[in-house]
Amino acid sequence: MYFFWKGSAKAIIQQYQQAFGKPDLPPIWALGWHSASYAYSTLDMVKANVQSYEEAGIPLEGVWLDIPYMADFADFTVNETAFAGLKEWTEGIQESGKRMIVIVDAGIAADDASDYYNDAQD
Repeated sequence: MYFFWKGSAKAIIQQYQQAFGKPDLPPIWALGWHSASYAYSTLDMVKANVQSYEEAGIPLEGVWLDIPYMADFADFTVNETAFAGLKEWTEGIQESGKRMIVIVDAGIAADDASDYYNDAQD
């Protein structure tokens, strides 16, 4: 346990930085404005939201997609019905300097039709 209490706030911060080093800054784009919502249930909703930022002249650095972009809540999948064309659209916004960030939850789908455990026992 370390305590830094002697000196001014600036001196205490300097002591801390001498002991542990200076913090790294995140990438500049991560410090900008981002748009995220669990309510994005289709790609068209995401597109409309991004377009509204452009029309209002508000800079937008990143767009976050939550669980609804996934196919049946399964990690590393895309709902190809509601988010058809996601890859191509993402490439387009990346060309304009925006980032697409997809959330990957740690859950594993329990409704998998395959029976891996029993198949492995055979």
